[in-house]
Amino acid sequence: MFQPKKTITLLTGLCLLSLSLFQTNAAPKKINGAVIDPEKQQQLIKYWGYDIKQPGKAEKLTLEKAKQLFVTDEMNLLRVSIWGDKNHPAHPSSGKIVASYYQDTLTAMKNAKAVRKDIVFFASKKLEGKESFPDWVKDENGVIAKKYAQLLADYLKFMHSKGFRIDILGIDNESQYNEGKITPEKHVEIVTELKNLLKKTKIKLPLIIGPDDYGPYAKWLKSFNQQNFDQYIDIAGTHYYPKHRAVKERLSNWVQAVKNKPMWHTELHWGKKNPDTAALGAIFDCIDYGFEGFIWWAYTDSGNRKTEMQRLITANTILARPIEIDDLDGKSIDVTGELWTRAFRKDDIITVWAINTNEIKTYKNFTLSLKQGLIDSEVTYQQWQNDSTSSNTQVLKNKSFELTLPANSITMFKFKYKH
Repeated sequence: MFQPKKTITLLTGLCLLSLSLFQTNAAPKKINGAVIDPEKQQQLIKYWGYDIKQPGKAEKLTLEKAKQLFVTDEMNLLRVSIWGDKNHPAHPSSGKIVASYYQDTLTAMKNAKAVRKDIVFFASKKLEGKESFPDWVKDENGVIAKKYAQLLADYLKFMHSKGFRIDILGIDNESQYNEGKITPEKHVEIVTELKNLLKKTKIKLPLIIGPDDYGPYAKWLKSFNQQNFDQYIDIAGTHYYPKHRAVKERLSNWVQAVKNKPMWHTELHWGKKNPDTAALGAIFDCIDYGFEGFIWWAYTDSGNRKTEMQRLITANTILARPIEIDDLDGKSIDVTGELWTRAFRKDDIITVWAINTNEIKTYKNFTLSLKQGLIDSEVTYQQWQNDSTSSNTQVLKNKSFELTLPANSITMFKFKYKH
């Protein structure tokens, strides 16, 4: 339950302020900011996940870390590796698994499940360049469908024997950089064979996600759909890094090729160039197109502004819905130098992100207003700026409030909404 802040607290790299509301029904004469319509809701954002495929991540997922990720930060999914590459030869032959290679992963899964009973497990093929697959499942044409399906069946049986059900299965990952050559046709062969192998067991076929390419490239999905292979993928997954915003039309083309499947961003990076603005922009792009699942590849816990933003965007959008918001320079977030705004509603809690991407312009007396309904609590916000400054703000009435958005700043607001 949302608890309004009662005191002013200063934090390193951000400011958290509490605002009191003036109970008046007088409408403002002029809107100089953004207007939010809480009743115009879009897709539910169902999943935020944590990835332990990176070296060292699994062993660091202690019980304490699991509590932070899956309780405090409210994530509900864990992405784990399917080994078989040169560094982790866990599948040396058909029907055989070297369990020691999965020990750290199993411990991490146990810790996640201990703190969140409904945790979702997403198993994804580990990428290791041109040696991602063991020799016995491939030839010069890439993986052999029946043999690779046997490896996957071995993996699912192994996890089942350890008490874990794999909910989602990614049989490929960034095909551009591995030797699997899993075409749409081969994908169908693998899934078909895996389904047949599992019929002999009590294990249910997981939901299949794919193609999980490096970047949203539509060619694979277009070919897949042209051959009426729709039933062989349950979730459309892709990667979309901040640098891909420079060619955003690829994301649009990919979305058009998906054909009514749930869409997930399965390897969320923060990026290096203008990281905060670009990273949030990439997340908002995916949300704008209707994505409902996100998995962090690089989720930090160093206590800096990046950590704060990652935790806030995660906890405040999971099981929330995007709601309509329009600001003074329009709804687009494509042009650097303009103001970018996005809003989300989770039950009766609304969070708003306002990103001033202009390095010179300051928005003074910037007003955020509700098109309908009332603000039914104090409004708290956190603001990040290069020099970490705080702004005074005044609530105008129970439908709007105002503050200053400094140049090159990011602000997140939070308040309770009453319809």
